[in-house]
Amino acid sequence: MKIINDITFKQNCLILTNNSGGGHIEVAKQVQQEVDQKNKGQSEKIHTVTHEILTGTFGSFIGKKIANAWNNNQKKENIKLINRSLKFHRLGNAGAAIPVFFTTLRVLWKNDIDTVINVQPMATSSIVKAVRVMNFVNHRFLKKNHVINVSILLTELPTERTTDFFKSIKELSKNDRKIVKLITTQPLLVNGQNEQNFWKKNTGLSLENITYDDFPIRKAFNALDVENIQDIDHLQVKFKGNDQKKFIDECTDSKLKTAKNEGLLQLDIQKNDKVFALMLGSQASFDATLSYVKNTIEWAQESLDEDADPHYLFVFCGRHEEGQKQSLLKAISETVIEAKKNENYPPNLSIIPLAFQDDDQIAPILSRANVTITRSGGLTAMELLKVATGKVFIHVVDKQSQAQINEEGKIINEEQILKKGMLFWEGGNYLYLKEEKNAQLITPSSSKKSLANIFKQSQEA
Repeated sequence: MKIINDITFKQNCLILTNNSGGGHIEVAKQVQQEVDQKNKGQSEKIHTVTHEILTGTFGSFIGKKIANAWNNNQKKENIKLINRSLKFHRLGNAGAAIPVFFTTLRVLWKNDIDTVINVQPMATSSIVKAVRVMNFVNHRFLKKNHVINVSILLTELPTERTTDFFKSIKELSKNDRKIVKLITTQPLLVNGQNEQNFWKKNTGLSLENITYDDFPIRKAFNALDVENIQDIDHLQVKFKGNDQKKFIDECTDSKLKTAKNEGLLQLDIQKNDKVFALMLGSQASFDATLSYVKNTIEWAQESLDEDADPHYLFVFCGRHEEGQKQSLLKAISETVIEAKKNENYPPNLSIIPLAFQDDDQIAPILSRANVTITRSGGLTAMELLKVATGKVFIHVVDKQSQAQINEEGKIINEEQILKKGMLFWEGGNYLYLKEEKNAQLITPSSSKKSLANIFKQSQEA
C-alpha cells in the first residue's frame, strides 16, 4: 500500500475502524499487517494504535448494541430499513459529532499520533476537526512543525452509490480538506464523466486529494497465482472441533482427507471438476443460504446426469462454536444429510458446509470456482475483482426485489432491484463488478431457472 510507504519509522499511526460489518475490521487488519511487514528487521519501528469508533466513543455496552443491531439487520436482510438509514445520515453524524470529536482528540493526545488512517465512514468531519485542533495545539503550544494528516481508505468500490463514505467527506470544510487524502481505486464513470468531475461531484475533493492504490484486500488474495488456478489439484478448508469435521464428513461421505497442516482438510480435484462457492457475506442470511442449498439439491436431482463431472458446492456459513444448538452451519449440514437419504440424490454432487475460514482457504476457492454466488460488499467485490476466474452472481433479497426472470433465468428488472433488493452501496459494487467481470444478479426464488442457467454455463466454463 502506498499509504504505508508514506509513513516513516518512529511515527505513531492511528487506525480508525468500525465493528458494523466485517469489511472495516478486515481492512484495518490488513493495514496492520502491512505496517508489521514494513517494521520487519528494523530497529526503529512504526507504532500503531487501533481505535474502534463505536465502542471507543459510546462504551462497550452501547457500542456493541449499535454494531449488533446493524449486523442483525444485515442477517435478516432488512434492506429497506438499512437503506432508509442513509437518509438520516446527517442526523446520525450530528448525534455522534461531539462524542466522536472529544474521543478522537483524547486518543490523538494520549498516543502522540503523527498520522491517521480512517477505514470507516462514521463522523468523518468530527475526526478531521479533532486532528486540526491537535495540529493547532502541537504548533502553538508544543512547538511541533509536523502536520497530522488524515488518510481515508475507501472500503467500497467508488461509484455514484458509495454514499456511506462520500456524504461524510463532502461535508468537510475547505480547511478540513487541506489535511485529507482519499485512498481508493479508479472510479466507475458513467454518462461521459471524467475523474475530476466524478470526485468533485461526489466528495467535493479535487484530484490532488485522491490517491489511487491497490485494493486493501487480504494477503492470500494478493499472493494467489490466478493465471494457473485452474491447474491446481486440491483445495483446503479449515475446521475447529469435532462438530465441524463431523458435518463435513457426513455431507461429503468423507471425501475430504486430513491435510498435512493440523486443523485442515483437503479435497483433491481434477481439472474438469466443477466448483461452486456460496458466500453471502460476513453476516450471511440464514434463509437465503438455506434456500440456495435446497434449490441446488433439487436441480441436481432433476438435471445432473450420472456421468457428469463431479460438482462441489462450498457453503460459507460463518462462525460455529462446538456444541452450538442452532447455527447456519448446523442447519445446512442437517439439510444435506437428510437429502442424501433420498435415493435420487446424485453421487456426483458434494456439498461442503464451512464454518469461519481464513483468507488462505477462501482465496483459492473463490478463484477456482466456476460459479460464485455472493453479496457485493466492498471487500468481497475487491477480492473477486482480483481473483475470480468464473461466473460471478450477486445475491439480491427475494421479499423486496420482486425479481422478474426470463426463460434463461436472468433477472430483467435490474433497475427496480437496485432500488429495493440491495443495500444502496452494494448496488454500486455490483455495477462495478458487472462492468469488470460481467456479473449478474440472482435471487433464491429465481433458482429453478437461474440455477439451471448457472450450471449450464459452468459446463461451458
